[in-house]
Amino acid sequence: MDSKGTNSTRVALWCTPERLPLVRAVRDRLGLVVCAAGSPGRGESGALAEKLGAEPVDDLRSMIASAEADLFWILDPGPFGDDPADAAVILSARQRGARILAAEPIPSSTVEVRAGRWARSHQGLSAADACDLAPLVRHEPAFAELLDAMEQFRPVRTLRVDVRARERDASLALLLFDAMDIARELMGEPESIDAAYAYSVPGRPLHALPGETLRDLRGDIAFTGRYADGRMLSGLASDQAGAYTFRIDVVGPAGELSVDRERLLWRDGSGEVIEDSRWNEQDKDSGGFAAASVAGAMRRVLEDRAPPPAPGSFELTLSMCQAALLSARTGQGESPAMLRRIAATA
Repeated sequence: MDSKGTNSTRVALWCTPERLPLVRAVRDRLGLVVCAAGSPGRGESGALAEKLGAEPVDDLRSMIASAEADLFWILDPGPFGDDPADAAVILSARQRGARILAAEPIPSSTVEVRAGRWARSHQGLSAADACDLAPLVRHEPAFAELLDAMEQFRPVRTLRVDVRARERDASLALLLFDAMDIARELMGEPESIDAAYAYSVPGRPLHALPGETLRDLRGDIAFTGRYADGRMLSGLASDQAGAYTFRIDVVGPAGELSVDRERLLWRDGSGEVIEDSRWNEQDKDSGGFAAASVAGAMRRVLEDRAPPPAPGSFELTLSMCQAALLSARTGQGESPAMLRRIAATA
């Protein structure tokens, strides 16, 4: 696949109709051929496939097991991941040479990771690590710039992470996972996480509670993390924003370091600018950011340039997400490590 993509790349797609603008934008950027398409909504697969010129499929597991595709793009997995057979299907697809790109963490809870055999390694790869996720901030060039600057900036005392998007471009499940993934990468796992959740529907009360897993999340989650050595984490994830955006702020003895899609700025404690890097902003339309991020991640996956995740990192990040969900329900701090211990004995 060249830098512009080629029409020889066959993609099997699973998504809701609301995702079509993002799908078309990524397809057109990379010159993809959607060979099969289906939807988790009852009776929606035929119309969805027709709009994309693809063969309709009605079952995600069957599609992954049998479709002749270079990549399986799963935007709305629904209950996929609950059944232990799902992990085997993912690994089988990878053994055939196909890649899997998901827009939500699969599976959606630490219990499912353990009970569903997603953590078991086969030829050095677990089913949980076999699914690449996109869009993620760690795929952005700006994050690479941040990691370079962090070599001189560390240690970190306080971290703030905001990741936001439109619901049709990225789910709250992915955005929360993204924020926690950044936190884990830069700060490690916190001892406890406190969180609050908000989602409003016209005609219904504002107060709402999230479920026990990342599945079907929508709305806003604000969180703080406490570390045993006194360090602090805070952040916000929301799928109710106008565009896919992110911002990371790091504070420590070396000053303040901030990065977003357009700029990295480092000031020391006296206000002196240590580094100020800017790069050209692209895709100014509200939907372009997400499409560009997904397309870039997809290209790296197809060209086998995506860096492999550290073993076990998926489960660590997922347990941080679940600690936030549990805290939003209990109103108190929750421990990611404790949730993993519970999952291990489930």
